[in-house]
This record gives sequence, C-alpha cells and structure tokens, in this order.
Amino acid sequence: AWSVYQTIRLDDSVELRRMFEQQVRLLDKDAIRSASIAVEKLNRGELQCQDGICVAYSASAAAYYLIYRSDKQELALSKLGRSHEGPIVPTAAAAALAAATASAAPSTTRQQP
Repeated sequence: AWSVYQTIRLDDSVELRRMFEQQVRLLDKDAIRSASIAVEKLNRGELQCQDGICVAYSASAAAYYLIYRSDKQELALSKLGRSHEGPIVPTAAAAALAAATASAAPSTTRQQP
C-alpha cells in the first residue's frame, strides 16, 4: 500500500538529479499537484509506479517528494544513497500531508434520523 507516511522530501537538486539518473518515475507536476493526491491515485489504481517508487511535486511545499510503496523502503533509501537503522520517523511534512488527506476524505459515518 501507499501512504503519505512513506514519503521523503528531496532536499536539493542533487537528490532530484539522482532520481533522474536512477530512472525513478517523475509524475507530471501539472496533473499531480501534491504528494497526497499522488498517494490517493496510486492506492486507487489511477496511477501506476511499477517499481514501487516515484517522485511527485508538491505545489504547496514547493518541493519534490520521493513516494515509496510499503515494501520498497530499502529501495527508496538506496536510490537516495541513504541508509537507516530502525523505522523512519515521519516528518512534519508527512504529518501535514496525512492530515490534509484525512480532512479531504469524505465522511463514512451516517447520522441516524
């Protein structure tokens, strides 16, 4: 599954260039304006990232994010030339993306008459 908690902000042009060199799919920034929209579309099957990782532009953050499927964390980190020990702690940006996604989702509760 895809999640806004499985995103890594690309800090500079060097990291973005590294994604191009490693042939990571860059989503069309005119069609996909945020990482949270990309995550929604990936989960609904409206977008495909066959390798389990892709890059999306967030207009509100004015930054690119590497998005990875739950089974591709190690691959995502290796593409960035990073490693980790233990779980990745979600950034404030990921928390904000999650909150925005949750607030935009339609309510599933029904009121009783």
